Amino acid sequence: MESPLLQLCVLGIAGYVFYLWLTDLKACKAGVAATNATLPGATPAKAKWISFGIFGAVFIVILETLGENLLGISDEQSSMTILFACVTIAAGFGEELIFRGFLVIDKKSKGILWLSIFAFSAIFALIHPFLWVWEENRLELQLTPKAAFSTGIVFHNS
Repeated sequence: MESPLLQLCVLGIAGYVFYLWLTDLKACKAGVAATNATLPGATPAKAKWISFGIFGAVFIVILETLGENLLGISDEQSSMTILFACVTIAAGFGEELIFRGFLVIDKKSKGILWLSIFAFSAIFALIHPFLWVWEENRLELQLTPKAAFSTGIVFHNS
């Protein structure tokens, strides 16, 4: 994602998803029925779960970094601009809202729930451009150890 215009578009989409989430969250806090919620599940989280998420994210980054070092693929990291860092954070927030707050099917059946989690985790991993690259107006697969490792980490973490 080298194009600043594309990065700004991602920021705009993430901002809109954040707006939808915030609107649903405010309605939930006000006690308004969430039957028409755009993103069902926009409910306040307890501080212990927020802390768990933060520490979990740091732990995952440490594990991924150690894995890359052990596999000798840490040199393949690229540099990051401030704009791209903002896009990465915004995209992560938007992805979680969409994939966890909206797409995962929470039905009475545990089997459907687990199948939904597995399927959307696979889609989530595959939309990240580790196994593929857009070169000269065509999509190319890149089956490298780094691509496989990073896709596996994204799938596992998802």
